[in-house]
Amino acid sequence: MKVRTGFVSNSSSSSFVVRGVEIGTKELARLISEKRPAAWQKARGQMAPDSEDIGDFAEAIGSYSWQTRKVDGFVCEGTKFFFSRGTVDESFVIGLTMGELDDGQVIRLPEPDDDRVRQVIKRHTGLEPEKLATFVQFISNDNW
Repeated sequence: MKVRTGFVSNSSSSSFVVRGVEIGTKELARLISEKRPAAWQKARGQMAPDSEDIGDFAEAIGSYSWQTRKVDGFVCEGTKFFFSRGTVDESFVIGLTMGELDDGQVIRLPEPDDDRVRQVIKRHTGLEPEKLATFVQFISNDNW
């Protein structure tokens, strides 16, 4: 029998580079539901109307983000390491994607257009953030 030692790759990874702000999950859900009620209802899908479960909110926010990123680039990225079992995104980074990375890749980021970032955040949430930040997350599902 052969035993492999060292690095074994499943070649699965996820990343984001987002210019925007961080916000709590329930607060983000409340803001989107007030500012974009029809889109929020669609994102909620089968979620119980009276649910206060943070996992339900996180799932609905993810669905909303898939709708909006195609339209105007607005994204909502969870801040938890999503491969960990039992974790729920207690906060999200919202804003515009500046880039995505694959394993070993180096990319040049565009200069941020903070006015556009603020406009898109306001359109979806009503927030008018004074300060923006650039958030980076890289997750690789490679196994050692």
